Amino acid sequence: MSELRKYGMTPKGEPMPQTIEEWKHLVDLDEVAMHRMAKELGELKANVSRLAQQNDSLRSKQEVNKVTRFEVVDHTLEGMGRILVKYGVNVELSFQDGGETLKVFLKGNSYD
Repeated sequence: MSELRKYGMTPKGEPMPQTIEEWKHLVDLDEVAMHRMAKELGELKANVSRLAQQNDSLRSKQEVNKVTRFEVVDHTLEGMGRILVKYGVNVELSFQDGGETLKVFLKGNSYD
């Protein structure tokens, strides 16, 4: 069986299927190939998303390295505005749980 026939395509120069069973077989091969390609496309999309998140993370790290003042401002309905201010700190961000959790680590005095 030729390489193209495995994927449901009739290679140039080969006869077209002659029976209903041959056509059904080609349709089945096409469906298998489409499912495989859909799975590969999903994996590629996930990889692109992961790479974009890593790129954003690297960009954020470059910006975070400049930070020397950290503030927490509560803008919820019950919020009280600025609730924490720390000067002279280094900041490290950690995205966890698939990006659903953000942890902020304040480290030492940046003037050390």
